[in-house]
Amino acid sequence: MALLRLELPDSQINDAIDQHEWRHALQLIERREKKLKKDETVDWLTACKASIQMLLPEATKRRQGHLLLDTLYQRKPLVVDVTAVMTIEAFSEYRNDFDARLDVLWAQVANANPSNEGLHRYWFKKRFRTKDWQGARKAAMAYMKHFPSKPDPFFWAIFANFMASKSRKTPDQEKLLCGTMAYRMCAKAAEDVNTEPAKKKELKNGRVLRTPGDIAFLVDVFESQGKWKEAIAVLDSERTGIKSRIGKHSWDLVLRKFRLLGYLSEWPDQFKYSSALLEDARAEKSRLQSGSKLALSQIVATICTQNAEGSKGRNGMCAKMMLDLSNLVACGGTPRQGGELVESCCTYFKAYGTKQFCFNDLQMFLQALDSTVAQSLLKEVKTYVKKEHADLSGDRNQFRDLEDLESGFKLDADQLIMNVNMLKIEYYLIHSRQALEKPEDGVELEKFVIECIGLYHVALLSYPDAEDAEGRTERLPGDDGGLLAALGLIRLHALGNRPEALLQAVTLLQHLVQKSPFNYEALVTLTTIHTKLGAGWLAAEHFSRLSIKNIQFPTISWLLSTRISTVYPHTPQTGYKDSTEKANADPVRHLRQALEHHLHLGESDPQELVEFLEAGQYASLIHAMGNSAYNQLGFTRYMLLVELARIERLSGTGQNLDYRRLAGTSS
Repeated sequence: MALLRLELPDSQINDAIDQHEWRHALQLIERREKKLKKDETVDWLTACKASIQMLLPEATKRRQGHLLLDTLYQRKPLVVDVTAVMTIEAFSEYRNDFDARLDVLWAQVANANPSNEGLHRYWFKKRFRTKDWQGARKAAMAYMKHFPSKPDPFFWAIFANFMASKSRKTPDQEKLLCGTMAYRMCAKAAEDVNTEPAKKKELKNGRVLRTPGDIAFLVDVFESQGKWKEAIAVLDSERTGIKSRIGKHSWDLVLRKFRLLGYLSEWPDQFKYSSALLEDARAEKSRLQSGSKLALSQIVATICTQNAEGSKGRNGMCAKMMLDLSNLVACGGTPRQGGELVESCCTYFKAYGTKQFCFNDLQMFLQALDSTVAQSLLKEVKTYVKKEHADLSGDRNQFRDLEDLESGFKLDADQLIMNVNMLKIEYYLIHSRQALEKPEDGVELEKFVIECIGLYHVALLSYPDAEDAEGRTERLPGDDGGLLAALGLIRLHALGNRPEALLQAVTLLQHLVQKSPFNYEALVTLTTIHTKLGAGWLAAEHFSRLSIKNIQFPTISWLLSTRISTVYPHTPQTGYKDSTEKANADPVRHLRQALEHHLHLGESDPQELVEFLEAGQYASLIHAMGNSAYNQLGFTRYMLLVELARIERLSGTGQNLDYRRLAGTSS
């Protein structure tokens, strides 16, 4: 239940209600009623009495309360007591039992107090906080009727109609009506803007566009109704456009125009507009042909690559790869286009191969390459590594003799990361795609595993001092070499001719987490392997080592906890502890934390939303409420809820937590 806050004329009744002493409050009301003159009525007393009776446990009292409240709704003359209506509103919110007839009372009060602006704002904000968009429409229209020269009621009416057109509670016919009304009001506001501020006269209505945010809100309304051309016309207008005195060259409006041009598939216009944003842009017509439906990213990529400075940076190179990828898809994957993408990937690798993020940037482009083109890319990458850096792939047998490693051969961090990125590309392009059907299919993979183990050993020798007093490091530059070796061993185990490969992978990963106890990928892999082996206690222990920042994503928590609980639905007696904080060894706790996270994820702070509303930031308000609605409909929290109940039932650790608010949301 919501909080009950009232400001009644009688302080004693008010205090009794604040303390939830319903019977005492009812006695005080009855005493005051006895002091009234014959035929005298006080509406707020009647509203209090009816509302309190509806909260009492006796069915007779509740029925009396309903009858008394119905009488108040239907009474002639109409109820115009502000305190009475606010009292009914507060008790309805407290009971979570909203009555649509309340808006009728509010309309009556608003008509009886046409000059009370605070009353109109109070009514609208009440409906806004509860997301009752139909009631908010009525409140905004009444507000606009009595204060036609104010801008707030006009924009609030547009906003309420816009949200009503998007609400699932609104009937389909009313959705169309609300959307059309919001669009027409916005169109009228755009027409009322004068070109010259010196000749601007004070409008007698509230249709005043003042900021770029107002224009963005107008464009969002147009976009929701499919009026893309009309929205572009607004952005190109001298009165309301991007270059107008209101638009102020807002980059937010520029991005909206890009999006609208994309909706209309106006690719040549999109290219012309983007080229005009840079004085030194040179149109590369060979990239874009008239009518070709390439992605919007091509436009941005072309600008980045044509800019001499930008083409040398990380963003420019990524944009160039995105452009080549778009051309590859648009042209059906011809060898020439594939060659251009390979060339761009190689250029990027040569520039950023010594960075940890190199493979992550390349991965989305590598997946588009077929086997032939992939081999050429890998060959060029290896040639570059062999020429410019210490190459560890020239002789795949060099790591079989550990004495060679202990002879003083070392690499610096850049060399290690370069080789790791090269091995990642090889595994992604070759070994992860290879179908392991015969024993001989694993020969190359076994050589790859040996190479990765050797690289990891070199990393340990190259950084013998990168340890604390307990012999642990946060992360070594060559740790990913050990991870790649473990992945290769897991695939060899799946082949069937190496049954011990999985245990070898566990041993390797155990050694890795001893040296780098905070390596997230290694801990997740160990947890998964132990679960598959049926070692639930070990899986739970490794799971407990993950810090909360690593498992804040509920999907990972649900996945691991689900699999662990199938073999070990209990809390291990001991868990890993670091020097600063006692780690939690209970996987179920993470599920509860994820549930609590989801419980509040879709509940935006009403006061924050009201502040957006008061500030006139309607476009930002739509975005915030859209995120809230999306999070409320997330399916992950329902999986978490079911899984937590199952684990607690198996382990007998149920805490009778009430998550009915989670389960009660329809999706």
